[in-house]
Amino acid sequence: MKVIACIEANLAENPLGLPSRALADFCGKPVLARVAERILAVGSVQEVVVVTRPDDAARVRQALRDLPVRVHESAQPDVPQRKPLRRARKWSRFGWRGGLHWTTAFDEHGWPKALHEAAVTSQADSIAIVRAEAPLLDPALTDAMVQHHLKYRKTYFFTFAQAPPGLVPEICTIDFLKTMTLTNETPLAVLRYKKEKPEMDRIRAECHFDCGETVRRMTWRLTADSARGLAALRGLWALAADPEKTGAHGWAALAGAHPEVWIGELPPFASVELVRQPAASPVPGRLLPEFMDPDVFTRIAEALAAGDDTCLTLEGWGDPLAHPRVDEIFSTLKTHRPYGVHLVTPGMLLDEKRADLLFAADLDILEIPLNAHTPETYQKLGGVGDFSGVSANLEAFLARRKKQGCVTPYLAVSITKRLETEPEIEAFYETWLDRGAWPVIRPANRYAGQVPDSAPFPTNLARRRPCVKIQNELYLDTAGEILACREDLAARHPLAPPLPDAKTYDAGPLWREGKLADLRTAHRRSAWAAFPLCPACTEWDRF
Repeated sequence: MKVIACIEANLAENPLGLPSRALADFCGKPVLARVAERILAVGSVQEVVVVTRPDDAARVRQALRDLPVRVHESAQPDVPQRKPLRRARKWSRFGWRGGLHWTTAFDEHGWPKALHEAAVTSQADSIAIVRAEAPLLDPALTDAMVQHHLKYRKTYFFTFAQAPPGLVPEICTIDFLKTMTLTNETPLAVLRYKKEKPEMDRIRAECHFDCGETVRRMTWRLTADSARGLAALRGLWALAADPEKTGAHGWAALAGAHPEVWIGELPPFASVELVRQPAASPVPGRLLPEFMDPDVFTRIAEALAAGDDTCLTLEGWGDPLAHPRVDEIFSTLKTHRPYGVHLVTPGMLLDEKRADLLFAADLDILEIPLNAHTPETYQKLGGVGDFSGVSANLEAFLARRKKQGCVTPYLAVSITKRLETEPEIEAFYETWLDRGAWPVIRPANRYAGQVPDSAPFPTNLARRRPCVKIQNELYLDTAGEILACREDLAARHPLAPPLPDAKTYDAGPLWREGKLADLRTAHRRSAWAAFPLCPACTEWDRF
């Protein structure tokens, strides 16, 4: 039984859709060379093949000139849906799954036709698919994973692990790879939920290889495919006593002990309030501008667009689409485009004109917090406008998207799991799934005790850990002030003042330093009382 490893080396763009860093320096060698060295150390892999495009082949060979690998050139096209699949993963890219429409890390890359070509040439039976920007890949864990795959391959033709991208490959049979080439599909076809044929979660089947709890619980992407990722992995390599021999559990321990390596120059996620209407907030807050000044927003967008992996959420207390200069806001995003853009709106104002703005701005995700499945529940919970009107707007949006022949912006329709909505959640999920939207079920939030607890049961982890919000997200109110996080719904505790009058705005220092950095340090010391809302907060494990 011949198992080969295929490293997919696209030097134009990587699995995040960003410029490739496969040839970037990684502690004295190209990233790609480090990856090849790691996979060559896997005893159960008989051959290592680097699959690349003809235009990239010379540079790939130069980077790997001293290593016993075969370079396979291919002009085969990738699957046509790769770009929207990557867009569905932007907000969940640090984990192996969690993307919209069941997308996983395995849908970000793969290049089935080229990989199948290489596998046939090598007369392989199974293929380990390796990322070109995974210099911390664990050879020992990968070897155990290959053995697991060989044991169960007659029943399960695709083997995966619950590990952050970059630590282990995914492994499949050549027959499965052939099927993907014929159908132009990715592993999504195997792992997604099928309403007509419900099955148990694949992590409970033998196609799943268990890497252990330490690896499963990691919350960061271990790939050098962004400026943040490359800097973080270099930092971990420097921290390791013997990086050449460090494996997944060692990297997990280092990452947990040194979360500062992931901070980066700019936040991975940012949320901006475009609107703050007092009547829309569940508790009274400070007096702030009702609408963010478009000039302030331009400076924020310009600063965030300077990074390569910052995802921006536009939201607020009220409807962002009610902003009197909303057209200027979306026009700004064409010039200063962050990595991802996500808009949250109640949907009542989603008419044809505003929908056109969203399509023109190339929005990634449009989210409607409908929070009910029936008009009665919608009215009881204080929904904005009338339920049937919002539903009609969403149907019209989906029809317009279909007419344009595109799948984005993705439409996410969310509901909060609380006592009043629990009986409706299953019907809500199936209905919106059938309509072509992505149903999202969110836990109830009591905002650190500022609103009554409406959750049917507790859903947070039992043991308190440092907050993931302050580690991952920069939150700005309508004045341009930085808040600790979205839990400060009354904006009573700003960590940084409003934007200065200067024409430019440097978000980096405000993210990396100052009170927000001090708060992160306090959390790492379990000093929850460092911020007034933290002791009563139950949302520290999600954002």
